[in-house]
Amino acid sequence: MGDFYRDNPELQYYVERGIDWAPLVELTEHDFQFEDGFDTTDEAVDFYRSVLEMVGEFVAEEIAPRADELLGAWDPDRDFAHALLHAERLTRLLADEAICDLLYEQSQTHPERREVLERYLERARPRCRHLEDVIASRGERLLDELDERRSERPEAAE
Repeated sequence: MGDFYRDNPELQYYVERGIDWAPLVELTEHDFQFEDGFDTTDEAVDFYRSVLEMVGEFVAEEIAPRADELLGAWDPDRDFAHALLHAERLTRLLADEAICDLLYEQSQTHPERREVLERYLERARPRCRHLEDVIASRGERLLDELDERRSERPEAAE
């Protein structure tokens, strides 16, 4: 069984030694102000690492084997202009969904992990709602402008 995190020493290097976690965790965890949040930087980093391991395993087992099927005759200009415009947002949504699925599965066999799932959901729900709103409400004007420019190019007439 492969794992895109555990099988990647370069990524592990950055997680273990390359990132100064203290200021990053303080910022993302709002200086540990949440009652149900992490108490220390080490606790947060351990959680982040476990999420990386879960996502790495999920991608290796579920996504990578289907890469050809998923990409097929994909033409980004034709098929996914809107998705490309919002690719980072879509990636965040899909990552949150995958993490929630994995945490839910874990909570079914290890009830003590339910708290981790609930904490993650509390953070993911507002973020996902915001991302969905941005994706649904922005970008049409830009895409229309890009289509217009593409049709004006000389090679488009050929």
